[in-house]
Amino acid sequence: CALSDSVRLTAGAVKMGCAGVLMLLPFYYKGVSDEGLYRTFAEVIERVGDARLQLYLYHIPPVSHVPITLGLIERLLEKYPQAIAGVKDSSGDWNNTKAMLDQFKDRGFDVFPGSEVFLLDGLRAGGKGCITATGNVNAGPIDKVFRNWKGPDADKLQADITATRKIVQKV
Repeated sequence: CALSDSVRLTAGAVKMGCAGVLMLLPFYYKGVSDEGLYRTFAEVIERVGDARLQLYLYHIPPVSHVPITLGLIERLLEKYPQAIAGVKDSSGDWNNTKAMLDQFKDRGFDVFPGSEVFLLDGLRAGGKGCITATGNVNAGPIDKVFRNWKGPDADKLQADITATRKIVQKV
């Protein structure tokens, strides 16, 4: 929650060789403008000051109540094209994920849906995979979709992991 902690932890992760850092926006304030979010991400990138930094934006408006807009992503990519690596879109809104893919997939910006429910659609639209909590309890079948998404059984495999996700969500 503290900017200084974000900088310290991010710099430490980069120094340890982490491939990327997933950064949640300042969720403790509501109604933060794109300018405020931009300045937060920019401050972390500049204070870390390491060309190896690969920052993934964590878009989770159902929890944060603050969205990461396409305009904000565009602005960050223009200023920090080497540092802004991608996004985990946990909006739960396929149209939002698709808009991110359509606008940024050809710019070296990786888009990961935050739910395996969108894994196959995401891969077909140029996404890189998914980052999902239920990967902890259903890793094998999710991996099978990822590895076989171009195969003839992809839709069936996707239906199976979607069914499991729905069961887990009801628990």
